[in-house]
Amino acid sequence: MRRLAKCLRTLHRPTDAAYHRRRCWELETIRDGGDAVGTLETALALAEDLKAAGDEDAARVVAMQALKALTSEDAGGGVDGHVDERTGIVTALRRIVGGQPA
Repeated sequence: MRRLAKCLRTLHRPTDAAYHRRRCWELETIRDGGDAVGTLETALALAEDLKAAGDEDAARVVAMQALKALTSEDAGGGVDGHVDERTGIVTALRRIVGGQPA
């Protein structure tokens, strides 16, 4: 499904891409947890699909739900001074919640 969503996005069909990517996000959340890197990447891609489809409110809701899945320690990024690979995703999700361009 993730590959299908990417293809639909490439074909400039963000609404269709969002439909399929939302299902991926739901499945990944169940399987891997909401704070897993892959799940966060999918949430970000879904939010971007929704923004491209003109649904800014739904994009913000997805971004807020993804951020809520993280603890404040996770969102801060990193252990022992190493930057967690989620930091960039978290930053992009925060921009969407704040209504800023990605």
